Amino acid sequence: MRTKRLINIFLIIFFAILSFFWLYQYNNKEIDNLNTEHSIATKISKNSLLKSERVIFLRVVDGDTILITDKQNKIQRVRIKGINTPESMNVNGRVKECFGYEAKEKAKEIFSKNKNLILLFDPNSNKYDKYDRLLAYIILENGEDYGEKMIKEGYAYEYTYHGRFYQNQKKYKIAQKYAEKHKKGLWRDGVCNF
Repeated sequence: MRTKRLINIFLIIFFAILSFFWLYQYNNKEIDNLNTEHSIATKISKNSLLKSERVIFLRVVDGDTILITDKQNKIQRVRIKGINTPESMNVNGRVKECFGYEAKEKAKEIFSKNKNLILLFDPNSNKYDKYDRLLAYIILENGEDYGEKMIKEGYAYEYTYHGRFYQNQKKYKIAQKYAEKHKKGLWRDGVCNF
């Protein structure tokens, strides 16, 4: 009888300790997740006018266009706002351009490590373009702005549509000056003749 009682006490203590460690570990993971979320949210909230939506990356169409799945599991095409990359293939009367293949491959490399994305919609433009593609900035899992990254590394250039102001215009123009000055990607000597 006494042995049975000791075993029960031991089991109660064992499960209490086990539960404590499980809760401790779970809470630490939650805190890490919250810190990551807070870090990304802080970067996003620098301009509170931008509306955001979480999406899942599916596939690269081009360096400046991707396919995603939205919250309703609807597949949508997203045209990244404020950037343009050279065409990677002959489509719809558009001719394949210098550095288009490289831009598409760089996009594939970046998105292969970033499946969970945040779309940011610019308050200065429509949510969709004339081809019914979502127009948005893309925030990667680590909080980086995909458009700025592509421009700064020389795989895209800043793109102002019909002279219309957009939220990230200044930042993207600075990124392009950096890429040009440091001869990154398509700005390297002899790569493309613009």
